Amino acid sequence: MSAHRVKVMRTERSALTLTRTLAILAGGGFFPREVARHARQHGYQPVFFALKGFADSSLGDEAETIWVDLLKPHELLAQLKKRQPYGLVLAGHVRRPGPHVMLSAFQQFKQSTDLLSLLAQGDDHLLRGALVALENEGLKILGIDEVAPSLLCPAGTLGTIPPDDAYLKMIATGFGLLRALSPYDCGQAAVIEGSRILAIEGPEGTDQMLKRCRPRFNWFGQDARVFTRLFVKAAKQGQDRRADLPAVGPRTIDACVRAGISGLALQAGSVLLIEREAMVARANEKGVFITGVKT
Repeated sequence: MSAHRVKVMRTERSALTLTRTLAILAGGGFFPREVARHARQHGYQPVFFALKGFADSSLGDEAETIWVDLLKPHELLAQLKKRQPYGLVLAGHVRRPGPHVMLSAFQQFKQSTDLLSLLAQGDDHLLRGALVALENEGLKILGIDEVAPSLLCPAGTLGTIPPDDAYLKMIATGFGLLRALSPYDCGQAAVIEGSRILAIEGPEGTDQMLKRCRPRFNWFGQDARVFTRLFVKAAKQGQDRRADLPAVGPRTIDACVRAGISGLALQAGSVLLIEREAMVARANEKGVFITGVKT
């Protein structure tokens, strides 16, 4: 094959890649925007399928936006099939509806899963069920790490403050705890204080867990770290990486500071960084370290 023909084929493949439509099922927060921006760098044309009541009203400033109702999945499916995207990615937070609402919604999908059994289990099982339902309709579900891998936490220290040796054992304890909890589909985060486990994330989420950790009395000021405390976050073992990967952002730093936490240890390659530059800058300002850990 001639060099000219090889060059033409590569150009054709590049052109095809650049026209791939990526459907982003957008929930709340800034994260759907970041996914869209990073996905463009990897050859996708993003289109938001924005969930009414959750997604930000200004998403249209970033990319084409189609508004859909979480409780009318047949309309969502019709819109998706009309656009025929290369793939679908989930981004942004969505509050878990009540079981009766989810049952009503999922009944409109073609799936054989025992819905009552599914709804009785944790959020991870529920999300897997939703993905199976979408795949049964012929949609290709992609993970954030496939379309925007640069959003994942790298290994090593982020920012200007490294963890000191006092935290190494605590980091090992934290990740060991999260590995042990994975089969039980509870939280993806924990707070370690010295040699003890101070808090484990439950269904209430990271913010509420950190709120529980706030010192009742802090005579040294709101931002003072008067305890040796560490925040640890990781994906569950065997977790479907296409949905609900753990994430941190600037708000996490603020919540950690209020909880007297001195550093964050995040599973490298499995924790999403929301507004990374702002988050690292906030951590530097507050004297909090962030480290990505290979596990």
